[in-house]
Amino acid sequence: MKQAIKLIHNKGFKWEKYNSVYIKGIISDKEKLINSLNNSLSVKQITQILAEQKGNFALIAEKENLLIAATGPIRSIPLFYSFNDDHILISDDAKYLKQHTGNNKMNRDSETEYLLTGYVTGNNTLISEIRQLQAGQLLIIRDNKIELKDYFSLSYTNRRKNKNDNIIKELHELHLKIFERLINSLNNRTAVVPLSGGYDSRLIVDMFSRLKYDKVICFSYGRRNNWEVKTSRQVAENFGFKWIFIEYSRHKWYKHFNSREAEEYFDYAFNYSSVPNFHDWMAVMELRNKKLVPPDSVFIPGHGGDFLEGSHIPAAFMGEIKRTDEGILTDQIYNKHYSLWKPDEETIHIMKKRIKTAINGSNLFNTETASEKFENWDWKERQAKYIVNSIRTYEYFNYEWRLPLMDIELVNFWMSIPLVKRFNRKIYYHYTNTYQSNINIKANPARNLSQRIYDYFSDPWYGRINGNRAFLFVLFQKTVKVFPFIKEYVLNPGFIYSENKPGINTITALSRIRKKQGLMKVAE
Repeated sequence: MKQAIKLIHNKGFKWEKYNSVYIKGIISDKEKLINSLNNSLSVKQITQILAEQKGNFALIAEKENLLIAATGPIRSIPLFYSFNDDHILISDDAKYLKQHTGNNKMNRDSETEYLLTGYVTGNNTLISEIRQLQAGQLLIIRDNKIELKDYFSLSYTNRRKNKNDNIIKELHELHLKIFERLINSLNNRTAVVPLSGGYDSRLIVDMFSRLKYDKVICFSYGRRNNWEVKTSRQVAENFGFKWIFIEYSRHKWYKHFNSREAEEYFDYAFNYSSVPNFHDWMAVMELRNKKLVPPDSVFIPGHGGDFLEGSHIPAAFMGEIKRTDEGILTDQIYNKHYSLWKPDEETIHIMKKRIKTAINGSNLFNTETASEKFENWDWKERQAKYIVNSIRTYEYFNYEWRLPLMDIELVNFWMSIPLVKRFNRKIYYHYTNTYQSNINIKANPARNLSQRIYDYFSDPWYGRINGNRAFLFVLFQKTVKVFPFIKEYVLNPGFIYSENKPGINTITALSRIRKKQGLMKVAE
């Protein structure tokens, strides 16, 4: 089988070549990994060395009769591959694969799943003959055979048995260790923190303050009177860090979303697998254009914190019932993640079948095993392909990034905590009460009825209508039959895009890519 590698993207992190090895990103023991790939170590040994690495990376190693490719534990740098007769082509750009293999047929089930979730699960993409590597996955091609091997998955196997462990203190020391490592990697560059009104980005600025790293700029964006913007400013001022606000408006959205730069970003972040994330795209663009942050700044979002701390654990697995089945687990995953639209029963059945294939288990689980499978699915799908895909924004504007709250040591720590202590972030809230009691600014403050009404009416109209996704979809289907001209109007990104409404955004992205590239659906 003939092999070809085409690596295109060098924004943010750049691809580095060491003999026959290509590496991109940050790896804790790069030299050991490179030596293992350049030398004649077995795939088993390479897999073990990969599992030991900390950081965010992707790699490809090409030797005679052997090709190995791998993504990091959270797929922060994605890789794609495609087969064409006796050829296999690997790239960091799915669009390149489409153009050079002639594959342009959409996978109907993948397209439906993308509209329901904002991403395509498993190794599938929207294009039938193009595949993606999963988080923590190794692709091995040898002797004309292809093998996929998971070297990392979320696992509860190292559960703590000592109930008297000082978990809170250990967590704090681990946070300090991870951020010391992060600060060393910055090499005195400016850390730019997207500071929200929640807990996770607050932890980041708290750690910088404790470790006396003062080259920090915080920013927030959105409507000027948004409660989250106010909280963000107060937190930044509390720590004495510079704070920048980028105001959003309908006029700005229309102007920038229909720009050439937005088109280029679509191509860069879409990759036929994930909805491009525009939450802070316009803000980062303004930070760059107005030179509000240094050009070598490193962006540090709080991605993954709430998930690992236990916010996604289903309540159904926390009661007195100790056993559950595949059907209940599948329903929990579907109801949590396939929620952007309301499809018909046949579609629901097809999507649940996909989920069952992914969880690949027996029909009966204890509730802890079910929760483990639920979180592992979430990690490899939503976290890797939707949440983490938002860092494409920073890369697009040529900034590096870090994901400290998804550090593998922190992942293993949280997976060792019993479910009852992680559920609803119980331990983490205990941690904030212990170590952040000096921050007298409430995170995620509850909004009373009058405040929620204000939020609703002060939000731009196109944002409000996006909240009624299922209604709009049905209305769109019916209206376009009577008034065909409305199709282009409704699918105009400048009209319907809202930074926090992924349901509509999936249709926007898909329609834009279809129109631009002339994709075809698979025949029924």
